[in-house]
Amino acid sequence: MNNPYQKTSAKFLRFGSSRIEMNKHLLILTLALCCGTACLAQKMYFPQEKNADCNGAILMTDSVFGPTVPPEGHGQSLEIQKNKMRDMFTFEREHNTLWYSFEAMYSTELTLDIIAIDSVDDFDFLLFKHDGSEDFCDKIKRGEIKPARTNMAKNRSDQKGLTGLSTDAEVEYMPSGPGNPYSKSIFVQQGDKFLLVVDNYSKGGKGHMLHVHYAGYPKPKAILKLTVIDKVTRKPVKSAVEVLIVNDDQNIKDEVLHSVSDSSKYKIVLDPGINYDINCNAKGYFFFSRHLNEDKVKNDIKMVAKLTKVVVGEKLTLQNINFHENSSKLLNSSIASLDNLISFMEHNKTVTIEVQGHVNAPNRKNSKEMNEVSELRAKSVHLYLIKRNIQEARLVYKGYGNKEMTYPQPANATQELANRRVDILITGL
Repeated sequence: MNNPYQKTSAKFLRFGSSRIEMNKHLLILTLALCCGTACLAQKMYFPQEKNADCNGAILMTDSVFGPTVPPEGHGQSLEIQKNKMRDMFTFEREHNTLWYSFEAMYSTELTLDIIAIDSVDDFDFLLFKHDGSEDFCDKIKRGEIKPARTNMAKNRSDQKGLTGLSTDAEVEYMPSGPGNPYSKSIFVQQGDKFLLVVDNYSKGGKGHMLHVHYAGYPKPKAILKLTVIDKVTRKPVKSAVEVLIVNDDQNIKDEVLHSVSDSSKYKIVLDPGINYDINCNAKGYFFFSRHLNEDKVKNDIKMVAKLTKVVVGEKLTLQNINFHENSSKLLNSSIASLDNLISFMEHNKTVTIEVQGHVNAPNRKNSKEMNEVSELRAKSVHLYLIKRNIQEARLVYKGYGNKEMTYPQPANATQELANRRVDILITGL
């Protein structure tokens, strides 16, 4: 649903502490007061009579809804009636109601603002978590379903028609009478279904707006600003760029998020909380690879990819080349790095290479077994390239055992992994 209040709603997600929560309500109050003029100039939502019944609940597909015209009456069915005035779980009866249904967009803490268009209007609400049954509305009518949250507090002069769920509220259920018009926020799981009924006790009300907030969501995007240059001359280099989502499970292939080319400068949108690999390839240059840990993808990132000219005799270590334990079978997590090597070979069609395999075996002689394991692993890479149409005449492979460990005495698992690697030696241009 395209709504002019979406940007305003997104700002509210940043609030959390009690003091900030009070400021949030003041902002909402300002918005509510403005709605008597500016908001009414926007397109209003005109609910139908069926929307005053549970089975005709308005489906909310966005976190913002409204403003509405005043709902009149309880529809064709009176789902809620004949209850005690001070019952904390339900209205005494429906008066002028609207029903809404929505699914939780994220797994997080949910808060809610019900904003009266006219600050003198007094809105009450009940929030039900759907149990998946087809007769859920009938269960509500029979009084078999307990709401997840309620609030029937009298409209306070300092709140000016605001009610809902808040992180600083202490109670889940609020009966009619004096009290906090905000009830306690609720933790939800993505996909949880809810029914919300909003009731205005007085006739002739001006309607309301709804704002549903998910703590921490939507997460702000990060912009990767990537510049590709020659490492020596510092001049821009046109490069093909791939951005990959790195899976934690080594048995799962990394996912290509972006694949772009023919420029030296890029702006790429990244979602936070995700690990990425950034790969660059250009004719006449070694490829560039950089890992972006999820902790770094919080704010905009500036990255300069410094490409080095391809030179005979130079080596390049392939990142993230992993094998099944005691095996030469490649894990799926290796494919992204191998595909980057293929891209390098395709950009540099005359380059020839030696694929070199290495093992981690400190304090041991370089045995025949070690050489065989390292050679088989180099051969696995060699065969992968051939299957991807890299000419066999451009490739050789060799195992070096533990003869050329990067860390002869590895101090941790990271250094051990660095010893257990595959290198690419440039043998010809």
